[in-house]
Amino acid sequence: MLVICEDCARKYDINESKIKGEKAYFKCKNCGHQIVINKIEQSEQKQKQKQKQEKDKDKSTPPIDDDLVARDIIAPSFTLEEKKEKGGLSIGIYLLVALFVGFIVTNCSLYFLYIKYIPDLLYEQVDLRSGAIAASFKNNVQEPLQSRYFLEVKKQTELLTSLPGVAYAAAVDKDGNIVAGFFSDVDRFSPEFAARVKSDGFPMTLIRKNMVYGIEKERDARLLIGNQLILDKAIAIEKEGGEIHLGIFLADVEQKIKDAIFSPFSLGIIGFVWLGGFFVFLLIAGYISRPLKTLAEVVERISLGELDLHIETKGPSEVKALARSIERMQASIKNAIGRLHSKK
Repeated sequence: MLVICEDCARKYDINESKIKGEKAYFKCKNCGHQIVINKIEQSEQKQKQKQKQEKDKDKSTPPIDDDLVARDIIAPSFTLEEKKEKGGLSIGIYLLVALFVGFIVTNCSLYFLYIKYIPDLLYEQVDLRSGAIAASFKNNVQEPLQSRYFLEVKKQTELLTSLPGVAYAAAVDKDGNIVAGFFSDVDRFSPEFAARVKSDGFPMTLIRKNMVYGIEKERDARLLIGNQLILDKAIAIEKEGGEIHLGIFLADVEQKIKDAIFSPFSLGIIGFVWLGGFFVFLLIAGYISRPLKTLAEVVERISLGELDLHIETKGPSEVKALARSIERMQASIKNAIGRLHSKK
């Protein structure tokens, strides 16, 4: 005869011949619920039970009770631990990958914007600074050039090269001759160029690369001199003729850009953002994954017959909606089992 546990809906095939008297009692193997069995004498009911037994033979299990010799008709063949599937990535891993990709994209975007705009701003400041220095240099040597006081011109020129970032300074008269020309540190250039300057003096080829012509008052050029990138600013001396040249090391500007990018402050800001983002990731991952793990365990326990579990609705709105759906499913299963018992 077929017996169904009222609590977990587990089914048993009971050997009716082992029942002594009109009633028998035994505990459900799955949930421990005590089951009461009434002996059925009607042959029609016995025939129906036999037909059901024949249909469910493939789902039968060994006897669970020595006196009743009962067999499971539909018995779950797994436990929670056995049911857990192996493989696959957790929600936390997906969120971590998304966080990592987001940080990489953000940092690359900021780096691109920094490289694109910051150097131009720095070069603009260098141009303004070199223009102010060159204008002052022009005013200081204009009168000595007019009076042919070349010693003062050389003094002013050499004094100018002591300023930070200045590569060289030179003054040229109206005939195109170099009156004064000095390098701040000639050893910063290539050895071949430095040796030529020390032996031959200030090179006239450098002046010719950026000369002021015609009605031009000033001219700028970026020159590669002795393996050094130089901003050469030339300004014409209108009344007396001639021109002055001022060279600025652009390598110093590029070094400042690198120092700003890789400074301890910049790296500290990046590290702080990474740590803050990782902390936020842990909060979000826990807020999403923990309720889902709890619901997965609840569903497993329901599949094993525990139909009176309390289901907590925590987490995001989607997880709460899932919990409410599981509650409705649990109630529907209990109602279906109740209707099944009422028909017996």
